[in-house]
Amino acid sequence: MPSWGIIIQKEIGGTECVVQISGLMQDYYTGLIPGRRYFVGLDGKPRLPEDFSGPSPSQKHRIQSLGISLDTGVLLLRPSTDLITRVGL
Repeated sequence: MPSWGIIIQKEIGGTECVVQISGLMQDYYTGLIPGRRYFVGLDGKPRLPEDFSGPSPSQKHRIQSLGISLDTGVLLLRPSTDLITRVGL
């Protein structure tokens, strides 16, 4: 089970929402690079592995796979606990 989800619907002031954890996300994100695997960023946004470099070798991050971009505005959410990666050189 992934440790994240993307809120795709929520009413203003409401306490309930609809969360998507897999499948196609179309027109929620822009500027994605087709064919690249994205990970959950430290700010909750889709990020590439090279976006996680730390200022020193001791500052490494464990990141979880979010999915693969199919187009500049299409992300196929494919959560995987097998793709938790340690990055930051």
